[in-house]
Amino acid sequence: EGLLISDSPSLTTGERITWHLTLAEWAALCGISAVLGHVTSPFLGFKGGRGVATALGATGALHPGIAGVGVCVWLTTLFLTRTPAWSSLAMSLSLLVLSQLQGVADSVRFFCLGAAVIITIRHWTHLKRLFTGQSLSVNPSYFSYKAHAKRGKNRGDRHKSRSNKRRSKKRGKR
Repeated sequence: EGLLISDSPSLTTGERITWHLTLAEWAALCGISAVLGHVTSPFLGFKGGRGVATALGATGALHPGIAGVGVCVWLTTLFLTRTPAWSSLAMSLSLLVLSQLQGVADSVRFFCLGAAVIITIRHWTHLKRLFTGQSLSVNPSYFSYKAHAKRGKNRGDRHKSRSNKRRSKKRGKR
C-alpha cells in the first residue's frame, strides 16, 4: 500500500493522521535523488555531469514510453543540430510535455518537472554560449566510422617510441 513517512496527532480530535507515499512516489523521489547525486556528487567536490543520461534512465524505470520518445527526440535533435546541448534541452522539454498527457501518474509528472529543471540549470552556461553565437557543435567526423578507424590507427603510431619507429622502418626496408 505505501510506506509510513511521518505521523502527528490531530489537534482537534486526538486521532492520529498518517501520510503515506506510494511506491511510485518513492520511485520518483529516488529518481530525482539519482539525478541530483549525479549532478552534484560530493565525491567530486559537488560538481558532476549534466544529468541527461541519468534522467533518461530514471524515466525509463518510471515510464518506459516517455523515455523511449525522449531518446528519439535526443537523437533526432543531435543529428539535425549537431549540438548536444540543444538535444539535451529538447529531450528534457519533451519529457516535460509528455508527462502532462492524460493517464500519466502524478509521480512521473513530478519527476519529469524536477529533471527538466535540473537539466536546464546544468546547461545554463551552454545556453549563454548558444545565445551569444559561440559554437558548441560536435565535429562532423564524430558521426563517421571511417574517421574513428583512421583516428585509432594514427593514435597507435603517435605512442610508439623513437626506437620502435626506427625498428619498424628498418623492417620495412628489408
